[in-house]
Amino acid sequence: LKIKSLWHCPLSAMGACGSSQLPKQQLVLLQELVCKHIEEPSLRDFANADVFEATSTERGFLRWEHAHLVAAIDILNAYQRDRSMQPSCGPAAQRRGPRDDPDIRLVELLKRWLRQNAVSAEIVEVELRSMGDLCRDVLNHQPLFAASGSRGFLRVMAEVLDHLRWQLCETLTKDHSCAEQMKQILSLTRNFISDAVGYLLLGPTSLRETDKLASMEIVALWQSLPKEANPLPDRADVQLQQLMQSAWRTKLGQLWATVISAPWCVRLFDGMSFDEPGSTAAVLDCSAEYPSNLRDLLSEVKADFERGSFKDSGLARTLCSADQSTTWLAYLEAVQLVADVGYLCGDVLVQFLRVGSSLGDYGVIRIAPWLHPFLEVLSEKMRRLKKILEQLNHTVDNTFVLMKAKGLPVKKPAPSKRMGVRAHAAIERVVLGRGAHATALAEAVVELKGKSVPERLPQVMEGLGDACTALQACLSSSDFQACAGHKFKVEAPPLLALTGNAECDTTPSSNGGATRAEQME
Repeated sequence: LKIKSLWHCPLSAMGACGSSQLPKQQLVLLQELVCKHIEEPSLRDFANADVFEATSTERGFLRWEHAHLVAAIDILNAYQRDRSMQPSCGPAAQRRGPRDDPDIRLVELLKRWLRQNAVSAEIVEVELRSMGDLCRDVLNHQPLFAASGSRGFLRVMAEVLDHLRWQLCETLTKDHSCAEQMKQILSLTRNFISDAVGYLLLGPTSLRETDKLASMEIVALWQSLPKEANPLPDRADVQLQQLMQSAWRTKLGQLWATVISAPWCVRLFDGMSFDEPGSTAAVLDCSAEYPSNLRDLLSEVKADFERGSFKDSGLARTLCSADQSTTWLAYLEAVQLVADVGYLCGDVLVQFLRVGSSLGDYGVIRIAPWLHPFLEVLSEKMRRLKKILEQLNHTVDNTFVLMKAKGLPVKKPAPSKRMGVRAHAAIERVVLGRGAHATALAEAVVELKGKSVPERLPQVMEGLGDACTALQACLSSSDFQACAGHKFKVEAPPLLALTGNAECDTTPSSNGGATRAEQME
């Protein structure tokens, strides 16, 4: 009844700073919504538990498994930082601490669940739906949460809801050791590419428009891409497109727009099953014109830079000179390498994964003559990209960070302070920090090689042969025949033929006189 009475109270009647009863009304409502949607006991005591006090606005983890949950965390952290910078309004507001702000308490509840699940290989679908329903229900009570500024509480809840709903589309089936390892490589590749793109967009550039973006994850960058380059127009955000319009028009912006809108990138980060009817990945052309288009664009940018034409380049001013050719040539090579690694994983490795998911380790081992050379190419691309990122980071530190720290002038335009902080965090995750993506990815590739060596084939065949022998004996037993009756007839060749056993059927078939065993070979 207290909540209902508020609907009849105009916001203008609450005074310039709002009613002192408003936070209490918000807290009561949010507690009811939490109890309605959340089953986890540790999360239900929303109004009283100290665990929902304001915490750090950092992610709280190095790597993630689910890109949309990370983007949601970034959005909530950005809102929390903005709220902390808003001046207190009135004596009552000044007496309240962070734990007394109902919107911040709900943000902390969501962050707690998101942090736990962003790094988990699997998400409980019911919990994910419940969190989405909670955000959706909050949007039904707009009079209680009047927006302040361009990114009010309701806007943030709507953005988080979008990412939670997109996350529902991402389901992966785990099968066998080689297939599991390939999935791990794809997950590490997503982390590697996303942070590499983030660093290269922030560290050596003057694209200060990125300061307005809550998240630099690729799934969030898609929302800001211009209409003509957006691979998922239904997810576009008009305000973000306007904010980033000038950045995407620069030469570097055009390069990265081409990279992150490529079909392989959508396949790699969209997360939907490749065979799912109606999925984004299924409708995109597998051949993709990305390689030639990107290389042509890179050639044009390189030619402009070599002529000394750096207008609208997007590079930081200090790097726009012939003396810095080593740096910007390395940068352009890094763009190509990011696209190459993404293409190899998003378009090629996924095909090996399909074999592993369908045929298990046996199928992967049989195609090892293709898989292992492919992994060598992938490893070489990653090693080269890691080296270039380290070189670029050294240059960026010397050119911007150390010069500013020493009080020396830096040519403008240059990266903003926020760009520098975010770039450093990204490069730490990619190559510099303990357990960095590049190191973990290289180790995962080596492990996949070990699991798919042909020497494992006899062991796999022996296990498969034992299983087929037992199954064949079972199907041929008198007990089974008595149970199944005449409805079950084994007309196929003996199951041992699947294992390559010498006792398998060698009866010629009608296909050119070849035996079934020969056809299997």
